[in-house]
Amino acid sequence: MTSVLQLERLCWSVGGADIIDGVSLAVREGELLAVIGPNGAGKTSLFNLITGLTRPTGGAVLLDGHDITALPPHRRVRRGIGRTFQSSSVFPTMTVAEHVDLAARSAGVRRVGAADVTGVLERVRLAHPALAARDRTGQGQVVDTALIEPILAALGPHPTWYDQLGYVQPRTGNRSQNNAPRGTYLTADGTWVAVSTSAQSIAERVMVLVGRPDLVEAPWFATGEGRARHADVLDEAVGGWIALHSRADVLAAFEKAEAAVAPVQDVRDVMADPQYQALSTVTTVDDPELGPLRMQNVLFRLSATPGAIRWAGRPHGADTEEVLTELGLTPADLAELRAEGAA
Repeated sequence: MTSVLQLERLCWSVGGADIIDGVSLAVREGELLAVIGPNGAGKTSLFNLITGLTRPTGGAVLLDGHDITALPPHRRVRRGIGRTFQSSSVFPTMTVAEHVDLAARSAGVRRVGAADVTGVLERVRLAHPALAARDRTGQGQVVDTALIEPILAALGPHPTWYDQLGYVQPRTGNRSQNNAPRGTYLTADGTWVAVSTSAQSIAERVMVLVGRPDLVEAPWFATGEGRARHADVLDEAVGGWIALHSRADVLAAFEKAEAAVAPVQDVRDVMADPQYQALSTVTTVDDPELGPLRMQNVLFRLSATPGAIRWAGRPHGADTEEVLTELGLTPADLAELRAEGAA
């Protein structure tokens, strides 16, 4: 049977570092082929070469026997090459419980029961509002939440601190005992970026990028623990190079080298970030004592009953009368307690 897709000694190098080195494979019609490897092994780079997002530095890509190495992505699509990126979605006809059960069975776990599903939802604070709305209306909802929102919530009341006090918590940096270089680095324009080299190949590409390929040849560089023991040397190299470039240039260079990097946002960046603004992650609440108060919004939005923050925090004693009344106290009882200074 002839091959539908064939790679012949495919290569791709960046700054002298070999990312893809002489890969050859053939996929026959009806065959399912998996490319498996750790982070940094080059799996995404290989798919970029196959789909035309990246031009190889050597070798060839053949489709149905025709060389498509020089074709741009849109022309490869017309010839039948498609690509699905890592993207999570839901089945609209299935309930939350059925989704959780499906995920558990896909992971090799036994079929979960209703109590297990409720426990999972309770842990992520979705059970009560979602199930309560379903009980009232008989209709399910789409749960809308973004990865960046619980991350911001984990940081604490930074938006409120900044809004009310102008306080911006300074960066303290971080290091790993298992890998290096890894940490936050100051750029030439006074901002910070976070760098993580979770794989050997990524660490090598970073050192080539910052002009220190000689360190890659050191015996200790071959393991994460070895690099961690020499973090001062690696941080000096990486930090020194980053300090000479703007944040935009650093991000562009690391992306080209396929090395993990991200801008470090302080609360000013968060307040101005278009993604947070589109999500209304930081909302404005009217407070009787402070006036308009900006603070973090609810962590998720249900499609039919999205929820909202009604108050920033009730004044001391504002609900005492209502609570005591619900407990059975009469107006006379309340008057007596007030006279005694207890309510």
